[in-house]
Amino acid sequence: MKNQSIHIGFNLNFQWLQGRDFSAVINPLIAAGLTVLEIHLDFRFPEIADHLDFLCSQTVNTGLGICFHGPYLDPPFMVGFSGEKQSFLMAQWQPVIGLINKYASSNDIRTELVLHGSHGPDADMSNLLNDTVDISRWILEQCPELFIGIENLPTPRNPNNLVKYGEDRASILNAVNLVDHPRCGITWDMGHCVRNHVFELPSQEWVREVVHVHVHDVDEARQDHWPLNLGRTPYLEWIRFLITNNFSGTITAELNGDLYAGWTQKYIDAELLSTIQKIKSAIA
Repeated sequence: MKNQSIHIGFNLNFQWLQGRDFSAVINPLIAAGLTVLEIHLDFRFPEIADHLDFLCSQTVNTGLGICFHGPYLDPPFMVGFSGEKQSFLMAQWQPVIGLINKYASSNDIRTELVLHGSHGPDADMSNLLNDTVDISRWILEQCPELFIGIENLPTPRNPNNLVKYGEDRASILNAVNLVDHPRCGITWDMGHCVRNHVFELPSQEWVREVVHVHVHDVDEARQDHWPLNLGRTPYLEWIRFLITNNFSGTITAELNGDLYAGWTQKYIDAELLSTIQKIKSAIA
């Protein structure tokens, strides 16, 4: 395994660049402690492939590690992977697999893929579990240097007939145990716990399976993915609990640039920098 401790990440996309030079956005964050960028592998539109490769190459050339957020919007996703759609979905995932293998373990930092459980309208939960387990095993087979973290998902569902696997901690641990692979664990999304009104610490059995973390704040309307400035996500307590249980992986500030449309660029940059600094202080 590559040398690994605790890294600090940020979910970079073109919303953050806003036409600015890559280094102008990233260098202040590196100075604050950033070591990894997380990139969403959204291949729904063919023209985005070159943009994703550009972001990955810039990340690696800057000396940072790279993590990925797997596709979670259709297509491609995974519903039906354990059944008759498997061959079709494997083909749909090939650009994802290719980019992961091109950049995995860059700069000697472990690459982790955040993976949502399967979902579908009025779907059978046992079928969704099978999809999640089977595609996890297949991805791990295709990507020999990759770690997968199956993520705890938020409620309520939208639309309300959408059935999602992984809305509670127990279901995530169940999927990880069924995958039964040394490179498969949990992505603990702390903001999703707050959105779901789950504030108790997870069990030691659960937390020791965590390989990746998402941290962000949540407002009174349960909108998540804000910077850590609202005081609702108990990230300090939870990160320290991770550390006492020997966590090794990347803690990513997963922020939603669409939420900040009315903010000045100066204020956006300050809030992003502050969030990275708070994560750095929590792991110090």
